[in-house]
Amino acid sequence: MELIYYLHDRGSYKPIYEYKKGTVSEDEIYARQLCTFFIKNGVQYKLICNEGTLHNSTETLTVERDDLARDFYKQKTYPEGIHLEFREYRYLQDMPLLHTEELESHWTAIKYLLKDIIHLPGIGECHIDSKEIDEDRQCYVIYISKIVKEG
Repeated sequence: MELIYYLHDRGSYKPIYEYKKGTVSEDEIYARQLCTFFIKNGVQYKLICNEGTLHNSTETLTVERDDLARDFYKQKTYPEGIHLEFREYRYLQDMPLLHTEELESHWTAIKYLLKDIIHLPGIGECHIDSKEIDEDRQCYVIYISKIVKEG
């Protein structure tokens, strides 16, 4: 299976990133399809279409250029492994890190990326706003929009 990101720009579509068979696992392709945002080479893209066919091994994600990727306070790049950050969503502000998880696989990432609400230990019930894969920092990020504190 392979994955191609297409950039939608002024009515045209052009391939911008291609992940050939063997360079990315199927689980990672599925996890990427669940992410609203994609960051690569300092640019943030927003997913506008997730496309595939029944009898083709190529998955297609169409994105629009959203903005330059933002840096956050205490932002970390992960040199190896699969990591997931939970950050509090704050419009046009720093988005504080709430929790991190080192994951066993992209399949485990899918388990979290599928959720609308998640319970974080010591924090409480969290409503998910959006999800991204930050390829520059080698992690998934889930943005939390509402927190119901533990009692």
